[in-house]
Amino acid sequence: MSARRAALSVLVTSLTLALAASPGARAQAPAPAPDVRTVPAVARIPAHVVDGRLVVFAQVSAGKRIPANLFVELEAPVGLALHGRAVRGLEVESEDGTVHPVTLHLPDLDVPIDAIGEGDDGAYEQFTKWNSKELGDNALVGTLGARILSKYHVALDLAAGFLELSAPRAPLAALPDRGGASAPNASAGNGEPAAAPNAFELRPTFQDDVAWFTLAFGDHRAAPIGLGTASYDTLVDAALCEELGRPAGDLGPVQLGPVDLARYVAFRPEPAARLGGARPDGAFGWIGLNLLAHFRVELDRVNRVARFTPTRAPKFPEADLDFFAARASGDPDELERWLAKYPKERLAQEASGALFSRQLARNAPTEAMQRALKLVSAAFPEDLRATGALALLDRLAGAGRDDVLLDAAELGLAGGRTDRYPDAVHKLHAKIGHLLMEKGRGEEAWKHLLSAAFGLAEDGPLNLDLARYYESQGRWERAFSRYLQALMDAESGAAALAGLERVQPKVPDAESVSVESVERLLEGRLVSFATASRYRPADGLVPTRVALLELVCNAHDEGEIGVALARDAANDHFQRAHLVQVAYHVGDGEFEPLWNPTSDALARAVSGGQLAHVLDGKTELPPRGLVRHKEQIFDAVKGAVTARLSEPSEYAIELEATVDGAAIRGEARVKGPEGVESSVQLLLVERGVVYPGKSKVVIQRNVARAALTAWAAGEEWAPVDGEQRLPFERALADVERENAAFLAERRPPGENAATIGVRLDPRQLSVLAIVRDAKTREVLQAAWLDPKLAPELESGAEPADASTTEAPK
Repeated sequence: MSARRAALSVLVTSLTLALAASPGARAQAPAPAPDVRTVPAVARIPAHVVDGRLVVFAQVSAGKRIPANLFVELEAPVGLALHGRAVRGLEVESEDGTVHPVTLHLPDLDVPIDAIGEGDDGAYEQFTKWNSKELGDNALVGTLGARILSKYHVALDLAAGFLELSAPRAPLAALPDRGGASAPNASAGNGEPAAAPNAFELRPTFQDDVAWFTLAFGDHRAAPIGLGTASYDTLVDAALCEELGRPAGDLGPVQLGPVDLARYVAFRPEPAARLGGARPDGAFGWIGLNLLAHFRVELDRVNRVARFTPTRAPKFPEADLDFFAARASGDPDELERWLAKYPKERLAQEASGALFSRQLARNAPTEAMQRALKLVSAAFPEDLRATGALALLDRLAGAGRDDVLLDAAELGLAGGRTDRYPDAVHKLHAKIGHLLMEKGRGEEAWKHLLSAAFGLAEDGPLNLDLARYYESQGRWERAFSRYLQALMDAESGAAALAGLERVQPKVPDAESVSVESVERLLEGRLVSFATASRYRPADGLVPTRVALLELVCNAHDEGEIGVALARDAANDHFQRAHLVQVAYHVGDGEFEPLWNPTSDALARAVSGGQLAHVLDGKTELPPRGLVRHKEQIFDAVKGAVTARLSEPSEYAIELEATVDGAAIRGEARVKGPEGVESSVQLLLVERGVVYPGKSKVVIQRNVARAALTAWAAGEEWAPVDGEQRLPFERALADVERENAAFLAERRPPGENAATIGVRLDPRQLSVLAIVRDAKTREVLQAAWLDPKLAPELESGAEPADASTTEAPK
């Protein structure tokens, strides 16, 4: 969707640099009329046609200034639309709440921006990727549209390469009625010099800031055509062409004032839905850049006059008309014949792409698909053939055309050495290697996979394919190493862990696949954050409580990592004598297998099931953040916990527990005041679970797995002589079955979601006890215990902590 068809926009002042790094809604309001005192006589802005689009270079500032290549679209119903990443690069609002005005800086002209529209991020990125050379060092990040351009006197001279903006003209006392067009060589009036020879004037009408002209065609017919710059070709409604029996757009003379446009351009038929914009009923279409390249067009909105000055003699593009005819025929053979005749014409890439799409849609025979692929590859720019082949492979794979996948990849490799994106050839080798592995051609696959690994050393699926190959060859050490590297990627993590579990027993002296061994083997590759400082109570303070930090999270949310790192540092700083932590995983946003009945129930109780980070049920802390936000989040946690520990607690908790491969057993003893409405919760928590989510957190910490009481909400506080005893016992197999059934009911239809992390590791299990106020949900006391391990679990495991704990006195 182009920016002119964007329907959603947001106020720029609502955009903040939130830790979540997610732009808020954006809205578009009309740009203010320019102050003529600040507009130069003429701001001459270099404008270039790049791949059929009109582009200008500018800068945008709001606290910070960023470079910006922009589309120019006279018909777009926006002022300035930007890529979301560009908006985040601006400092719209500083940390102290100061709002910085947004300004668009064009050569010779600064334009204040009241609002930023939402651009088409995918279209901007694709355009930048394919036209990086022409765009220079800066990406295409936005659109300059009618709501700004309509405030100026606009002149567009593509032959000279300039867009000219100046202050609106003063109104004329009267304008002659020329019936929509002036005679050639007419005076412009309003102090303007006389028009150049063959210049002519038209009287446009305006609708939604777009200029519309009436043209004549066919048998005494007339229709409006819009002045646009979003398309290279001049567009005509395909339904109109069909009505006139001219599906290729060859409508005969089309008169705009004194000029027959059919001498200059071949009209491109497009369905009305693709013409875009708010068009009058029965509109002909849009003027395109190919027509504007022949004229200097000056648009005086105040006096409703448009002056057209010829700058280039007409030369009809026969190749364009022939292409539109071949396209309209619906016959792939016609497109092939066109490509044979015009292999280097402007529309060759589109023609070959249309041929490829039609052959793919009709499930053409292998030979026909191979011919289409060769034509598509030949039409790509020489330095983008590997990049183009990657896109073709995705489409072929999606259509199930395995018979020509290798053909497409090999065509891309032939141009790989000169591709402007060096990693394109590595990605092609990886795809070829994967395809060959699927076909059982391991030795050939291995050569391609190794070539890919030189440029994509950390690519998860690539390492997974290499691991599978080494496993098939019985090369266990190499397989183990590659599976471990694949574990780091969410896309390949599930299969990698399964591979590690298969291969590990066959690796001499290999460590067991556990949280500890994965941490050691990935040391240096995992992002970490620790603090050397330790909590020291203020003089005279003896804390009587253990604070509880509860996190509602999803392992696939990109904002999990900043919080996870901050929580690691908080664990270092406070130790479990003063702070314990638990994470409730939920399926909010994306399904993940650490979601379970207990985490779901407690997440709903804490935050309604939304992502949250809460201290003792009272203080809300940042629930999301990127790596760069870890210190900021840690400081917030540190301050909140330190303040909380200064508040006394009337409760004390003692825990005892043992765990073996079958069950966990123990008892909680809670002491506290009688007559208080509260509850006691006992939770089974796993200290570390290997689950590499999209957040880039590989080991999930302190995952709530199950309740050790009858209900997740806990038991009612009912002490006898100031003490309540809560014995517990849970079979680990029962917990796994219960959680698996919960996931089975909620897994999205047809989704083959990863299931790693579902099994419990007895060596990682702990018990968390919580005393919570029944009305306010405030945590009144907490305690943690790493239970005593049964002898069969002791071998190779980290030593367990003391078998009992109690709250600080």
